[in-house]
Amino acid sequence: MAAPEMTSVYGKVHATVEDTSDGEKGETLTTIELTTAREKKLLRKIDTILLPILLFSFMLQFIDKTALGYTAILGIIQELKLKGQDYSWASSAFYYGYLVATPITSVLLVKFPLGKFLACSVFIWGIVAACQGAVNNATSLTAMRVLLGVFESAITPGFTLLTGIWYKRSEHAMRHGIWFAGNSLTGLFAGLMCYGIGHIKGSLSPWRWVFIVLGIITMAWAFVMFFFLPDNPLTARWLNPSERLMAHKRLQKSTHSRVWKWDQFWEALRDPKSWLLFLYMVAATIPNGGLTAFGSLLTAGFGFTVFETLLVGIPSSGVAVFCVLVFSYLAGRITYSRCILIAILMMLSTAGMLMIMLIPSSQKWSRLGGLWIFGTFAGSFPLAISIIATNVAGQTKKATVGGMLFIGLNVGNIIGPMVFFTKEAPKYHSGLVATLVSLIAAAAIIMILRTYMFWENHRRNKAQGVNIDPEARHSIITEEDESQRILAELDETDWQNMAFRYYL
Repeated sequence: MAAPEMTSVYGKVHATVEDTSDGEKGETLTTIELTTAREKKLLRKIDTILLPILLFSFMLQFIDKTALGYTAILGIIQELKLKGQDYSWASSAFYYGYLVATPITSVLLVKFPLGKFLACSVFIWGIVAACQGAVNNATSLTAMRVLLGVFESAITPGFTLLTGIWYKRSEHAMRHGIWFAGNSLTGLFAGLMCYGIGHIKGSLSPWRWVFIVLGIITMAWAFVMFFFLPDNPLTARWLNPSERLMAHKRLQKSTHSRVWKWDQFWEALRDPKSWLLFLYMVAATIPNGGLTAFGSLLTAGFGFTVFETLLVGIPSSGVAVFCVLVFSYLAGRITYSRCILIAILMMLSTAGMLMIMLIPSSQKWSRLGGLWIFGTFAGSFPLAISIIATNVAGQTKKATVGGMLFIGLNVGNIIGPMVFFTKEAPKYHSGLVATLVSLIAAAAIIMILRTYMFWENHRRNKAQGVNIDPEARHSIITEEDESQRILAELDETDWQNMAFRYYL
């Protein structure tokens, strides 16, 4: 029998039902039914192959950008003769590069094949990461940090787009949580790795080896991404033809349009959600920027030695991994909970920060416990990022709001290290106060966003005379799912599609 020809926004796909064991007798790719059993099997296969690629890639981007924090106690400050705020500027410089590149990246992610573009970005940043091992003064270090930020700027918004392309809205939170857990998982291994590298004796200082080793690993991984990270479901070489079609059909958002639409861009700038997400991310990442740059120095200031500091920081990463996975799971299981869970995580971090600030300095282990609890805010980031994939429609609008979110991320991470003053070491009182205020502000902003989305859902229901529940559970494709898929093919925004409802 002749192979049926499937046409989509991605191009043409040729296949016959004989290419797969999933098709039943008499079925063709155009008529194959996506049953509950088939969908579960397909989802397991996608999760098994796609999520590990995203997870490990995210681990690498996090350790490459935060390696400076480990080298701070391995001698880089002394060897490069960093003075005053030199170290803070070097820490923030990464986010200057990220900030400048983010608007450009938002356009490139739409214009080019997604998987290939991300793989090339990873390879180039691996080169830059390794070159940090050759710097010899504050200026060259800062320059390398800027370049690292430029080439890492594609990874998080790119993975957010991939999640929207591969998964239904109800599945976003958990999948974001899984690959974002790479940030926290990194800490479980990075401390041990740096502990081992710190004992290297030779002509090169241990901190230089940290950068070189990480850069080589990153460059090697880029080749894996190039061959195994697909641009979309219909180009996935590890799915057979019928699976590609089923993966394409099951999605709420299944297109990756390469057309930049200026009307969607301006709509994104007029949407209150965009600015609330931007402000939230600024407030939430001020603590992240400070902890990333000064966490090791703060811990050493509690009274721990250099190698003790590398080891006692590991449980903090374990707490963060736990929060990322558990709270992402809860967001996927408990309806209307996403923003509330984010606010809870911010309050837990606030409690940890208060422990650091209020417990006497003589009780170093109790203060360290506060630092571990403070790290719970990491669980909020995948939930916040998933709001874009779930609650923003239209490819250009999604890319624009994603760009705004990551501009906010950079602004917060730039501010974070700058409020920690070297002259206040080892207590860093100003930095701790700024962190505390930021956590409380982030919790307030995310609840304002939730209130706005709840009000908008209610307004649309009243205007249309229907009660659409966006978080209702469907195990198979329903008529509503199919209508959403068709609207996605038209690349409509959440403002243009009045049947769209927001996840809370």
